Order: sequence, then structure tokens, then C-alpha cells
Amino acid sequence: MALNILVVDDEHSLRLVIERVLKMSLTDVTVCTADGPTAALHLVAHGGFEPDLVLTDLQMPPDALDGIGLALRLRDHGFKKPIVLMTGKAFDGSENLRDINEVIKKPFDIDHLVSTIRKHLTG
Repeated sequence: MALNILVVDDEHSLRLVIERVLKMSLTDVTVCTADGPTAALHLVAHGGFEPDLVLTDLQMPPDALDGIGLALRLRDHGFKKPIVLMTGKAFDGSENLRDINEVIKKPFDIDHLVSTIRKHLTG
């Protein structure tokens, strides 16, 4: 059975790279992408895509939501699977990251990204 990964980022080229790397590195995965939180929520709610993991950027202008807002909305609708946040932002500890399973700092090593995704998909 294929595992479904949803990649959410406003940067088209990064979405493509992540999609290709995940498809090449992980066996039996389906990767779907969205250019922002609003599109991701629509895809999950109305597109019939049920992700086993969501990989999302933090900041995605001009979308009204950010990656943390996306995580909150997903959790509010019963999504219990892992959510991994990518960001170049330094956190000061005041952010509410309770809905996030892990944070990956940009720029990231692609091997670290794949191992993080693998870890959350397997257990």
C-alpha cells in the first residue's frame, strides 16, 4: 500500500525537487504538492487525498495561513498523522508548535529531509 505525502510550499522549484527526491528515495510513496495552505486544505477536504504525512513550509505569502496555521486547521479536523515544518526562521520559544511533529531548518540537507520523513512514516 502506497504512503501519501503532501508537500506544501509556495516555491515551485523546491516543491518539484522535494517531490522528485522523495519519489526516488522512498519506496511505494505518492507525493502530492500544493502551493500554499489554502490549496492544501482544499486538496485534503475536497480532492480525496489522504496524506500519511504533511511536509509544509512555514511562510507562504500571499496565503492567509502559514504552516502552523495549516497544522492547526488539520488537527482541528481530526488529522493525527505527522506534520513536519520547514523553515529558515529562528524560533524564540514563544511559538506554539504543539501541532508540529518536527521542524527542519532551511537550508536543509536532502539526506536529513529524507531520513526525517522516513522516521515519521515508519513509526
